[in-house]
Amino acid sequence: MKIYELKSRKDREELINYMREQDWGAAKKLARSLQRNSVKEDFGRDTRVFFARVNNDIVGFFALVNKDYIDLDGYEHFIAMIWVDPSYRGRGYSRDFVAFGEEVSGYDDIYILTQHKGLYEKMGYCLIDSFEGRFHPKDYLYYKDLR
Repeated sequence: MKIYELKSRKDREELINYMREQDWGAAKKLARSLQRNSVKEDFGRDTRVFFARVNNDIVGFFALVNKDYIDLDGYEHFIAMIWVDPSYRGRGYSRDFVAFGEEVSGYDDIYILTQHKGLYEKMGYCLIDSFEGRFHPKDYLYYKDLR
């Protein structure tokens, strides 16, 4: 697997089409933002989108964003929209995405907002807050100091 930052028009169109095929609201939202060229307006000024390939196939994506799906004052550095294609799950790709995002972010600290509890603790993240009933029955905010 190799991770790329989204930069070319060709990759952008292919990624948009891939995202539209996924049965996940965040994928469709990011695809719409990419299509409208409104990613920075929708997710923040520092937003960067990444995707992974195995051979020529897209196998997942994620983004570094300033704002995630719950608007949280005082928090602005997130690894977000982590998606691994169902046929490639169980191979540690989400862990690879998080590690890569941390490495290239340039941030001193980073957050992950998710409905999954237990996954990110294994990657060194600390649970700092939870929210009920906003988008999922329960959402969790994780933090990691990257210094």
